[in-house]
Amino acid sequence: MRKLPVAVWPWCVIACLGGGAAAMTWAAPEALPSSPAAPQADLKDIRQQIQTLSKEIKETEEDHSEASDALRQSEIAISQAKRALASLTEQKDRSEGERGQVRQQIQDIQQGMKATQERIARVLRNQHRVGESDVLKQWLDQKNPNQNAREQAYQHYLARAEHQVINRLREQLGELQRLSAQLASENQRLQKIAGEQQQQTQKLEAEKQQREQLVAKLSNQIRQQQQQIGKLQADEKRLTQLIEQINREIERKRREEEERRRAEAKRQAELAAKRKAEEAKRRAELAAKREAERRAREQKLAEAKAAQARAAARAEAKQAQQHRAEVARLEAEKRRFEQEQANQKAQEARVAKQEAEAEQSSKTTPPPEPAAAGRGFAALKGKMRLPTSGAITGRFGTRRGETSTVWKGIFIQAPAGQAVRVVAEGRVVYADWLRGFGNMVIVDHGNSYMSIYGGAEALLKQIGDRVRAGDTIATTGASGGAAESGLYFEIRHLGQPINPQQWVGG
Repeated sequence: MRKLPVAVWPWCVIACLGGGAAAMTWAAPEALPSSPAAPQADLKDIRQQIQTLSKEIKETEEDHSEASDALRQSEIAISQAKRALASLTEQKDRSEGERGQVRQQIQDIQQGMKATQERIARVLRNQHRVGESDVLKQWLDQKNPNQNAREQAYQHYLARAEHQVINRLREQLGELQRLSAQLASENQRLQKIAGEQQQQTQKLEAEKQQREQLVAKLSNQIRQQQQQIGKLQADEKRLTQLIEQINREIERKRREEEERRRAEAKRQAELAAKRKAEEAKRRAELAAKREAERRAREQKLAEAKAAQARAAARAEAKQAQQHRAEVARLEAEKRRFEQEQANQKAQEARVAKQEAEAEQSSKTTPPPEPAAAGRGFAALKGKMRLPTSGAITGRFGTRRGETSTVWKGIFIQAPAGQAVRVVAEGRVVYADWLRGFGNMVIVDHGNSYMSIYGGAEALLKQIGDRVRAGDTIATTGASGGAAESGLYFEIRHLGQPINPQQWVGG
């Protein structure tokens, strides 16, 4: 009942638990903050982001493991503390039981003392009555004096024995009262230790709750990062497929255009060869005709000279007059012939010029319109206007919020329904909804330049439409799950994103 050293061991338990809590507090981790022509460069960048995010997930999982170990230590410490608290409670209950037994013994002794005191009182009253009797009364009572003396001696012995009983009872009562006070003090001390143990348990419970919250936070962060990796991978796949499809379409149209140009060049060459053969034939026929006419004229001229010589003998006046008339006619015929030859040479010169132009046309085919537009697009660097007005809240190359991804273009914050204007001449190659980008328009400017307009509220152009700089192609909005209204704008060359702000004039 007085095994006081047994109650001292809870202090050791508290010291051990306190040291364990301190160790777990030290071991607890700090709170974690939370292309169209050649898409390889863009995909490499997205995959690099995915690798970075995967590394962050691995680090978060390590922190999660450490936090789980700390939580395990907390639960073990709480279990030990509660076991110690249960032992203290059991010891306190046992002490209370012993104290109750002592109280019951005190009551029994008090009742025994009361009964003894009553007996002593009776004895004293008897002695008082005996003491008042005198010899006469004893003589009158006819009692033996010796008998009276013996009775008085008995009463005296009895009273002394009762006094000894009362003294022993008083000693027992004092011892019991002292023991009761000691048990009360022990209970107070156990209650104080139990209170301190309860406080330590509550502290451990609070640390456990904090660690549970940390583990839950890390688990949620891991889930969010895994979801973000999945979204990035899905967006990467969709964008890659779209740009590959656009590249295939552009390549198909380029091949068709090249085949059309070759066919046209072949047709022009055939037409030129045909015209050349016809013209050669016509020139040969014309030359033969002219040669025949020349010979006929020379023959006529010789005949005329011979006739003139023969007529010389005849009437000179008449012959001379006729001769002059004939010479005049022949001179006129000669001038007409020379004029025809000049006209023929002019005609041949025109035909030769046409043949040269046709041959040059067959050799030099004008380049396709998009390539010419592409060369013009490159000359617009630093001179463009933004596709819509508003504040730029997302800048190229900067982090997108709290994620590890970066902006591949810019985001222009603007109210819904505001006009979106194309930045340069080109052809619409995509006008549809794409997950992660919403309603989106892609314009091909040629020479592997493209501009991308995402998050639109309405698309005002269709695939194949030709657009000029400043044409309205869409309106601003928040499609595709955007957090705020505006426009997402990209410029790409050879499939790689480039900074749009370097293309916008001040």
